[in-house]
Amino acid sequence: RVVVSAPLRASDSDVRRAVVADLAWILRHRTRILDEERRAMLAQRPPARALTGETWWHFGEALHLEVQHAPGRARVVQQPGRLLLRVPAAADDATRLAAIERWQRAALQAAHRAGVAVHYAVNITGHGWRKLLRHPAAWTYRITQIPPVPMVLDFIRAHAGMDEREAYGTLNMGAGFALFVPESDVSALIDAASSVGIAAWRAGQVETGPKQLIIEPLRLNFGAQDLELR
Repeated sequence: RVVVSAPLRASDSDVRRAVVADLAWILRHRTRILDEERRAMLAQRPPARALTGETWWHFGEALHLEVQHAPGRARVVQQPGRLLLRVPAAADDATRLAAIERWQRAALQAAHRAGVAVHYAVNITGHGWRKLLRHPAAWTYRITQIPPVPMVLDFIRAHAGMDEREAYGTLNMGAGFALFVPESDVSALIDAASSVGIAAWRAGQVETGPKQLIIEPLRLNFGAQDLELR
């Protein structure tokens, strides 16, 4: 929500025209303020130690970590809504963190083993799906299939009063990572991701054209002017 202060003599129409005229400036500075607040929150948050009770995000899903002590090599098992980390009782922070990081790289490693040619990869975090526009080249990214929105993100969107454009331009809305591969490798990549317990799907295609993101199911369009990533 944006609060506008105006003289008492200004009519509602005058205020509306002023807001519309300065809308780009308002949105740009609103994004900057939200970024600053987010960085301040992250600075206050203690660093991850891979301990029971932490929340880890993986491909757009929040997973609650549970550490279990077991002999042998560290192992990570993903279950609905949670992540099990099995490590020896003597494992320190570095060992636990390294085990989870190795697991998170499993999708790319599986793709490599399957011979998939990954041309580009980008995470979808802050700034939402606009992150797909980060590559410096001018391409049109056409999305034809979107994933289900996690309940927590739908809750945030509804209670923050965000419309779909603002939500998809700010949150990941269920898509945590994007891999760009040749059309001929899509099926192999989906199978490779599935083999390590990661749900993947064919989201769309990259086309020759101006730098823009078109999310067809939602009739949303983001252009180069909407990027402005920090």
